[in-house]
Amino acid sequence: MPKTLIRKMTRLKEYDYSQSGYYYITICVNDRTESFGKVVDGKMLLNKTGTIVGECWENIADNFDNVELGEYIIMPNHIHGIITICRGLIHQTRNNDDNQTRNNNNHNKSTRIITGMTNQTGMINHAPTDWILMKNHKTTLGKIIRHFKARATKIIHDSNINDFKWQRSFYDHIIRDDISLNRIREYIINNPVNWDTDENNIRNHKGRGLIHQTRNNGINL
Repeated sequence: MPKTLIRKMTRLKEYDYSQSGYYYITICVNDRTESFGKVVDGKMLLNKTGTIVGECWENIADNFDNVELGEYIIMPNHIHGIITICRGLIHQTRNNDDNQTRNNNNHNKSTRIITGMTNQTGMINHAPTDWILMKNHKTTLGKIIRHFKARATKIIHDSNINDFKWQRSFYDHIIRDDISLNRIREYIINNPVNWDTDENNIRNHKGRGLIHQTRNNGINL
């Protein structure tokens, strides 16, 4: 029986997605293929593809000056993350010592530790949070995600993993208050523990077709 593909455009037509604010993002692999690794004992173990995706996600803030990354998690077939756009701000450039410190997992005050996800070598993922002033710079959410997906795809394909493909578009939710922000953070952190009941787990769609871009992506917003 062929899979039923239901796609929903989640962007608000009149909303300016370059506005400062918090955005909750979900990006899926095409057909929910489990390309990024597997969940074992409530922890996500990244394979080579998942590690590449994680590195590309962490580099978003290096490629877009007025963007900060919050909590995120890479799951077997999707990634959840919080992106903050700060118009008029730019995060501080980390020097080589800062980068070496981060690579050694000696987390300083500008590092947020994301629990529940490790690669095969046990590295914990995190993101920078320092900012300085910048004027007249505009970045849209769509531009950020397109750049991330294209960069990750190129590196993955260059690594001879040629069958990898993202699902078209992505899910977004504009986070408007602290209650919603904290709920989403908790959902992201607990995603590996709840994988067996996750709506993105393909095993939970047997006999019901494949639903793309579900409204709230498992969170009571």
